[in-house]
Amino acid sequence: MSTVADQSKPETTSTRGPGRPRAARTEAAIHEAVLNLLADHGISGVSMEGVANEAGVAKTTIYRRWSDKRSLILDALKAMKAPLPQPPGNNVREDLLILMKRMRDEHNDSRAMRIFPKIFSEVDSDPELIRAFRREVMEPRRQPWRDILRRGIDEGTVDPDIDVWVAIEMLVSPIITCKVTREERYTDEELCRVLDIVLTGIAPQTAR
Repeated sequence: MSTVADQSKPETTSTRGPGRPRAARTEAAIHEAVLNLLADHGISGVSMEGVANEAGVAKTTIYRRWSDKRSLILDALKAMKAPLPQPPGNNVREDLLILMKRMRDEHNDSRAMRIFPKIFSEVDSDPELIRAFRREVMEPRRQPWRDILRRGIDEGTVDPDIDVWVAIEMLVSPIITCKVTREERYTDEELCRVLDIVLTGIAPQTAR
């Protein structure tokens, strides 16, 4: 049974407004600063002081989160290149096409297309960073491709003797080089043609 005191007690509601927490906003600003500096100057042009100035934060704020430049750059690249989604698993062709379209759309990011040539042109200046980038950023992004192709092997639609790594390169490389060799990105129809050529080549011998 409620009392008058109960009824008159004001409801407590949160007064916190919408938006990202301050720490998340700060981290995002730092990541953006790193990526902008990478796009303009490459690895050698990134410094903790430069990132602090670009992001509008104190250097101590950066050092509280990242111990050195390498870990900071790697974290920013991870934020930019999140793992690819796992397709629904309807069939091999449809799932591979989903990944190809996602990669094509990602490569419309002009900043990313400025960053990666600069990074790999400086491989000798920080080989450990490049190895970490391949291991921690690129490898997780290749896992969905591997899963789909191995499912195709299990289902009998992909030759069990194929080199899965090479098959992935055959699917991915045209999308990457397209930004260099032509002005327009691949259409859906062109992606389908590339995919069908590769699938024909990696089908079991009896299916060709």
